[in-house]
Amino acid sequence: GFRGGLGIVQTFFLANDFRTYVFVKQELSFADTRGENFNRGGSLTRLGMHAPLDCLGPVDLDVSTGFDYGTYPEFTSLSVLDLNERRDRRADVYAALTYHWKPDFATRAFYRYINSNNDNDFFERDRHIAGLEVVFSI
Repeated sequence: GFRGGLGIVQTFFLANDFRTYVFVKQELSFADTRGENFNRGGSLTRLGMHAPLDCLGPVDLDVSTGFDYGTYPEFTSLSVLDLNERRDRRADVYAALTYHWKPDFATRAFYRYINSNNDNDFFERDRHIAGLEVVFSI
């Protein structure tokens, strides 16, 4: 199958340093699978901020929150699942601190909370993801 999307991002920079910014993202997405049961149409909205924390050294803070909504218009069920309730909702919150060791090398600590749900609570789940990343460029 195929998955695709079309989106737009608007970024607002702080005028005094052009390193701090807020962004708003809106994306329309679709998935055209091999079987019709999981063809999906939806949208994603995300709001976030990036700011250097000069008081802590070469450290950046990133935070964002998002909401994802999807429907499965051709979904059929062999169970008692009400087909009108097969709509996914997912909300998440993300935070990260990035320490820049060199211009092309950094480490990042991050945390993400994801609440996945749908209208019938059949697929409800919460996830907590935390970790460390090594970021480099060649």
